[in-house]
Amino acid sequence: MINSWQFDYRKIARFVLPVVAEVTFTQFMTLVLSILFGKISDSSLTAVSTINNVMCVYTALITILSVGSAVYISNLTGSQDYVKASRATEQALVLTLVFSLLLSFFSLVINKMFVKLIMPGADNNLYKEAVLYFRITIYSIPGMAFYLVLLNILRASGDSLKPLIVMIVVNVTHIISAYLFIVSSKMSIIGAGLSNVVARTLGGMLAFILIMRNKGIIKVQLRRCKKIDIPIIRRILRVGLPTAIEGSFIEIGYVLANSMVVSLGTKNATAFQIANSLSGFAHLFDSVNVTVENTFVGQSIGAGETLRAKKKAYLIFLAAVPLVIGLYIALLIFQEPLISLYTRDPEVILIAKRSLLLFFGAAIPALSVNSIDPAMRAGGDATFVMVETIIGVWIIRLPFSYFFAFKMNMGIDGIIIAHVLGLLVRACIGHYRFYGMKWLKYKGNS
Repeated sequence: MINSWQFDYRKIARFVLPVVAEVTFTQFMTLVLSILFGKISDSSLTAVSTINNVMCVYTALITILSVGSAVYISNLTGSQDYVKASRATEQALVLTLVFSLLLSFFSLVINKMFVKLIMPGADNNLYKEAVLYFRITIYSIPGMAFYLVLLNILRASGDSLKPLIVMIVVNVTHIISAYLFIVSSKMSIIGAGLSNVVARTLGGMLAFILIMRNKGIIKVQLRRCKKIDIPIIRRILRVGLPTAIEGSFIEIGYVLANSMVVSLGTKNATAFQIANSLSGFAHLFDSVNVTVENTFVGQSIGAGETLRAKKKAYLIFLAAVPLVIGLYIALLIFQEPLISLYTRDPEVILIAKRSLLLFFGAAIPALSVNSIDPAMRAGGDATFVMVETIIGVWIIRLPFSYFFAFKMNMGIDGIIIAHVLGLLVRACIGHYRFYGMKWLKYKGNS
């Protein structure tokens, strides 16, 4: 047992290190992009952040395919059924193409009405910037979908190096194009949207090329994509659909909370977005753990090693705790110079500093949710995770956000405290469920 676990540690390290590098680089590039977008106008950061929250809802919808296919393929990889894993990838390709095109068309039809709905308290300039940014960004949806789904499949099959390389290329392209469009060409919010289209389209194309030329266990043939395999699609949707509903509830909750923040005024909204952007860097191991849990827990379950799957889930969570706390402490130490990269307004800086301190309360609950929930999804318990999310976001977070912010006159402090409370409830429910074995629905590749 000891030797086996030592081998697992080395195996996990070989997989995790590229994932950590990928997520760290992505968070750093997101930070740089936020600073560039914030230079456009006083309201631009709020406009971009609000629409990016909408794009996060779309990302959550795409998890129907990205998480559903990744969990299934990790199970098949664990049971060494590589032929079926390749077939599942081919079905995911077709579903991604159809779904992304439908989502893009729908967005083009409703974009103006939708922005008005989510930003009811926005002034005219902020509203116009948000609409323009959204309309351009819509054209990046197909590229984003292929990028998310296909790179997730590569990771699920055990390959985390190629996704790292693609991510570096995409993010560097994003930064360069954003600088050229926004700073050099003075295209303002239009340049911000175009940089999204260029980077995400490139990412989708590179991901597609890697899948088609993959020499590993996944071998895709386009001619087989014409044949629809209902049992495989049903299995992908069995995990993906509850996960997408869960993610959509989370992201729609973020959009609604952001609408409350916008209604508190531009300075409060800007400060909140700055603190939220910086705290995202401290939560980079949340994203790492989602990928690692999906892959290793899923593969262990596919191999029939259910006890080891559970131990791995706890191990991955505990290993990240000191790292997340350390990152938050570093952010708090250097918060003033970091916030000053976004704004020179002393009032905004003061509010952002207080907000960042309050976000610290979400450190461990958020890490727990992003460690234990993916493990339960890998075990087939996606429906329970969805219910847990509805409770945390819609029964706890949103009502308390309104109560604290407007009834108790706590402003954005109340919205952040409600966010922490919602995560804490979700973490407690998740650990209670995971402590037993009811979360384990799948055994082998059935």
